[in-house]
Amino acid sequence: MTNNTIDVEQIMQSYPAAPEMQVTLANWREPTLSRWAFSHVRQIMPTAPIPTRDQPSDMQQAIQDLAALNVSTGTDPMTLGGWLETSQTDAFLVMHRGKLVF
Repeated sequence: MTNNTIDVEQIMQSYPAAPEMQVTLANWREPTLSRWAFSHVRQIMPTAPIPTRDQPSDMQQAIQDLAALNVSTGTDPMTLGGWLETSQTDAFLVMHRGKLVF
């Protein structure tokens, strides 16, 4: 399912949900469904709690602007920043030798 016209507010809102609005193990990573799916993983598959620490770990940084880096997507060439925007990526970290780079 790659229909980009799905109203994300209607995903999994009725019972049973319409077939095009159902999130399953087969389609949960599709771009139109993944934002809902990653926020509701426990409704899709078994999960286990991971305990948190009392204090966050320090993260060393060596920030570089990688947004202009050219990447290969298998179709048209584009920059990393363009790909992150086009793919509607919510978060993207680059770690190198234990340091946050991007």
